[in-house]
Amino acid sequence: MINLKKFRFLFLSLFSTLIALMTYYEYEMMGFPDGYLSELELTQENYFLIFIGLNIIFSILFFYTLIKYNSIKKRRINLLVFLFFVIFISFYAINYYLATLLNHGQGG
Repeated sequence: MINLKKFRFLFLSLFSTLIALMTYYEYEMMGFPDGYLSELELTQENYFLIFIGLNIIFSILFFYTLIKYNSIKKRRINLLVFLFFVIFISFYAINYYLATLLNHGQGG
């Protein structure tokens, strides 16, 4: 049976994978039907790819931590979780800032 401490890493691994898939979906849906990309979408293009890659790496690291939980130091585990949430919150803060700053094709 999986204990509660290990369950959080299963949850974080699945959460990170879900965020990567949602970001990939948003990346694929960028642009207008004629292929035009606004300033915001041009800026977000590489930004999303980096964030997707980081989420996949974190997902793998969380799953590895789940498997090797007893042999990894608690300090490294806490650092990994802290780093994940800092990157996660920073991504959405920067994305919000870019969305308010750049033209995103709203027209009118």
